[in-house]
Amino acid sequence: MKNSSKRLMKGLLAVMLICSSFWLPVETKAADGTTQTVTKIQAEDAQLSLPSGSDMSSAFVFEQEPASDEGGHIKTSVLGASVTLEFEGTGIRFYTKKGNGAGQLSVSVDGEEPQTVDEYIDSTTAQFKVKVYEDLELSADNEAHTIVLTTLDGDRTNFNFDYFEVIADQEE
Repeated sequence: MKNSSKRLMKGLLAVMLICSSFWLPVETKAADGTTQTVTKIQAEDAQLSLPSGSDMSSAFVFEQEPASDEGGHIKTSVLGASVTLEFEGTGIRFYTKKGNGAGQLSVSVDGEEPQTVDEYIDSTTAQFKVKVYEDLELSADNEAHTIVLTTLDGDRTNFNFDYFEVIADQEE
């Protein structure tokens, strides 16, 4: 009985350690040697310009997809729909699903001139967790920033939003 209890406790501890990595920021070393934290934030946890629902033509829809981060992502076909994230840090990354029906997004940080990113790929096989935007030099120190992703008119009008990574210098 003692051995089975020990194995059970070891197994439970291993599961807790594995799961904790999904919720806690991850420490990394920047190129200059400073310690940074990378915090993952799901797109559905950001500010959405549309309600959640079941109709892509009028809402953000959660699509269960095992290959997406945490088993799903949000999507819409509404032109002008936006996902806004306010965060504190020095950099940001955005990851999404790319597919042959996916369109383009404008990305604006802190009200600056927007950049266009494309979620389209010429393939019948979708790609998941693809980094389509990165800016690691938003500020020298941790500061408040806002990133806005907005759907654009074009040949394809399906838009996917998976997750963000916020990069922040670790406080001393």
